[in-house]
Amino acid sequence: KMATKESSRYILPSPIATTLICSDCCGYLSCGPITMKKDKYFCGRCSTKNNIEGVPQPIFEAAMAKFTFPCKYYKEGCTTTVLFNHAQKHQSKCLYRMIICPGQGCSEVIMTSKLYDHFQRHHTNSIIDDDYFVLNLNCNEQQNVLMYESDCIVIVRYCYSRATKSLRLGITPCNEKIRLANKYKLKISNGTDMDNNISLGPKLCHSHDSYNSETGKFDEINIGSYLTILNNPKTMFIKISLIYSENNDVTTTNATDELNDNIEEEATKTLQNYDVTHNYNYNIQSPIVPCQWKGCLQKGKQEEILKHQEECNFKLHICPFLENCNEGLFKFNSFFFNHLETHGQYCTNPNKIEILLYNPNILYSKDKVNHYFINLNQNIVRITCTIETSGNWTLVCASSIDVKINVYFSHDHCRMSIKAKEETKVQFAEYRKCELFLSDCFVEYPRLKAVLKIEAC
Repeated sequence: KMATKESSRYILPSPIATTLICSDCCGYLSCGPITMKKDKYFCGRCSTKNNIEGVPQPIFEAAMAKFTFPCKYYKEGCTTTVLFNHAQKHQSKCLYRMIICPGQGCSEVIMTSKLYDHFQRHHTNSIIDDDYFVLNLNCNEQQNVLMYESDCIVIVRYCYSRATKSLRLGITPCNEKIRLANKYKLKISNGTDMDNNISLGPKLCHSHDSYNSETGKFDEINIGSYLTILNNPKTMFIKISLIYSENNDVTTTNATDELNDNIEEEATKTLQNYDVTHNYNYNIQSPIVPCQWKGCLQKGKQEEILKHQEECNFKLHICPFLENCNEGLFKFNSFFFNHLETHGQYCTNPNKIEILLYNPNILYSKDKVNHYFINLNQNIVRITCTIETSGNWTLVCASSIDVKINVYFSHDHCRMSIKAKEETKVQFAEYRKCELFLSDCFVEYPRLKAVLKIEAC
């Protein structure tokens, strides 16, 4: 017999719920840690936020573990009841929550579910259709707009800088239904040729506490790195697609709770009268998917394509010298290497990379920065050496994959060498002159040379 009683939830009767009130915020005692101080009870929100040093109440929490509380916004119309310790997650995105309108220049307090109607009446020009907005690359822009996709209200905040060619973007969905939008994807298209586009990987949506255009969180997107591949457009289409998942919040309503109990009871009776045999079809094949890189015709099972995409000849690579580069994305070919050599010296042997740690020009009057790079299985490892006018130097290795680095420092004057510690499974390593123990000979004749061996892990 199925143990239905063990998984039951119990709705807290309203007369009892109204007595379980936090003495600080006047909300329900619906989340732990519950504490008591001077015969007053405090919920977990307040005891944590306000550092209230009360006596913990584990017995109360254990007793309430299977009870559901009314939502904080029940007076506004929310009929959802929330299991103990799950209230904050629900209330942070409840459609009956009151928020300040995100429209620029507007400070009206509105219920979240009525936000779209408010924009239709007062901010008509701040509603985007077809899930995209147009970005003029010749102007600085800052907007807070509203999007409506699949019954989901989405607050979109963006700020574009013409000088840095960077876009700060915040995506905040306001949904609390069966499907939950927790990620989004972007497609960036040429403003005059939408077939010329780039799809970016999924990113997490932003929380409801961060919709404010000044204090909210943003994702930084370097628009400048995509200009070359999109043929240097004057305008771009930025299309937003939400990625949905099942809403697994532990919430219920009076009606659905009663319905679920009836269904469970009938299912239990049915299963008691029948033998249930589980049949599995092991011949179900994985769907065939195409490679994501433009121009590649390869198709296959998802796990095969994911591996292929990492080695695909059509894969696009961002220049590792991005802060000094305006060229954007490249295929891994001789043209890419010719471009990299405009930034630094190509070291063809990763097992023996020799770098001078002094400036041969004894009359130099400013810091000297030398760039180097190597190729490890179609992954570029960047090496930067900075030599200061004081004679101090810094050596930095940066990689997009885990590498193993062996380095020792050779002294041509006395043929002695110093070995630094071996770095294993790192993507960043830094060496400084001040961190080495140098003998008198090294100090008097500071003409050191670093010899590196870098391997992929």
